[in-house]
Amino acid sequence: TLKQGFITIDSVPYKIRRIAESVEFKNRYGVVMKRYPKVTFDKDIAFKNPNVEFISFGHPLFEALLKWIFDKFKEEVKKGALFKDPSAKLDGYIWFYIGEVKDGKGDVAGRRIWLYVVANAATNPTLHIINNPWENLNPQEKVEVVRFVVPTDEWKNKKQEVWKKIILYGART
Repeated sequence: TLKQGFITIDSVPYKIRRIAESVEFKNRYGVVMKRYPKVTFDKDIAFKNPNVEFISFGHPLFEALLKWIFDKFKEEVKKGALFKDPSAKLDGYIWFYIGEVKDGKGDVAGRRIWLYVVANAATNPTLHIINNPWENLNPQEKVEVVRFVVPTDEWKNKKQEVWKKIILYGART
């Protein structure tokens, strides 16, 4: 529920709370409460309002929800995604890389995300690399529901062609 610019979470579903029941989870992130009367995702608002719970990376509810999403959709994620230009004007490929650094315990100490774009793949391939695309790009929301399924064998065979073109013509940034 949204009240006075803050969010009230009246009830955290048990399937989310159950994720946080392990000792390892509690030691790392803390306890997920059954309800949160006043929360925000905005750090500035949280610091100005000490009675408001700030939810972000590392917060028990946020981490439990991320784990639930990953567990529920990990098979779908393994299939990958295909982004299509509905105007058929663009020719290229995009992909994301996530790089992690782990500490001596195996815990993630840092994470970076990069967006790689190969434009003009058929004629003159050019590679563009964007670090932290969510911070450095301003996407416009356009909702269109289209689903494409590409068999694994097909895209695995095509990837070699892209790399050959990049190597042959050189990557330009």
